[in-house]
Amino acid sequence: MPHQEDIASRLYNLARLNTSYVFVDRFRRTVALTALEEASLPDAWFPLQDEFFEDLPQRSPALLQIGRDSEAALNLLDLSLEFSLQEVADPAALRTVCGWVFGQEQPHVLARAFSRGLDARVPGGRIYLRFFDPRVLPRLVGVLGPSGASVLLPPESTWCALGRDGGWMQFTGTANTFHGVLSLDEHQAAAVARIQEINDVARMLAGESLSGASLGHEADAQLDAHLSRAQAMGLGREDRVTYAVRAQREGKAFSEHAGLPAWIREATSTGLPLQAVLESWSASRRPHEGSGT
Repeated sequence: MPHQEDIASRLYNLARLNTSYVFVDRFRRTVALTALEEASLPDAWFPLQDEFFEDLPQRSPALLQIGRDSEAALNLLDLSLEFSLQEVADPAALRTVCGWVFGQEQPHVLARAFSRGLDARVPGGRIYLRFFDPRVLPRLVGVLGPSGASVLLPPESTWCALGRDGGWMQFTGTANTFHGVLSLDEHQAAAVARIQEINDVARMLAGESLSGASLGHEADAQLDAHLSRAQAMGLGREDRVTYAVRAQREGKAFSEHAGLPAWIREATSTGLPLQAVLESWSASRRPHEGSGT
């Protein structure tokens, strides 16, 4: 993971050449949101537009304009970076600071372009897509394919953020950015629905790690494969996460264990959580206290 000074240097270099923005999730009131509001002027905020926020426009995601290569801009960059690092350090934290956007377009044009990504068509309806969450966008780009970033980002804009593990991420919208409505096929919609589960698995694995470090996004496809297999076996959401945690941690010792089909059947037929089934099996395998074995 890059050091804070290295991240700050990258942000400063981009800010010197472009108008800069912080991409802020305002859905929940957080210390970071309050601090950013207090450090900026009201007319520096450019909300994204979506039907989801018609009744509560103040909770929509927004671009906070921080200008170009000025002391005030650098101070806001520093403040936003400080909060972003704090949020990365806690895998369960809300991500108020979702990243930084650099570009030449007028702010209202950027906000309108980003707004298109909030609404996605899926088989049978539409969904609100939180593509801007830095724990979501990397996997989403992978699901959408090679042109994924261009579908979601305005042309000639650069979006930077700290990933789940604090690693630096950077995506750039191309000149031929897609301007229609984002449509996901059945396979893509199912993969998008699993992104939250991927992050749940990563958070649980971080909690088990001695260092507390989260898996990087390069593991997303592997975690998704575990979750897909669990889904194919008929497991519900909580049990899919349990399965994926075990499969990632223990590898084939778990995923190819001779007892796995029986454990899955017990969980799906009785309604017992898979975690309870696995713990019961583990307890039955331990030597009985005082048995001398």
